[in-house]
Amino acid sequence: FHLGEELLKSESLGGDSVLKNLWQHQDAILCCSLKAGLDMLETTLVALQDITLDKIFDESGRKALCSDFTKLMQQGFSHLLAGVCMSTMGRHVSYEQAVAW
Repeated sequence: FHLGEELLKSESLGGDSVLKNLWQHQDAILCCSLKAGLDMLETTLVALQDITLDKIFDESGRKALCSDFTKLMQQGFSHLLAGVCMSTMGRHVSYEQAVAW
């Protein structure tokens, strides 16, 4: 849900990475969701930056993301509908909804 408030304040984006700030965010639901996503992809926060979209999304997943790319760039985030992706270990993982930012 968008409450008209930025997730991270500009002063919180100092020298640390955005993902580290999200990981340590005070909102427990967000932290659990991010941790669940990392578990689902069978990766770590550090290794997440090395994962490319072609490694986790199939053709239909990449098309869905590309069709929302303009919205992603304008709003800073986009919701992806249910689909299947691959973990870094090559296992299929289904998801009900994802948020790309």
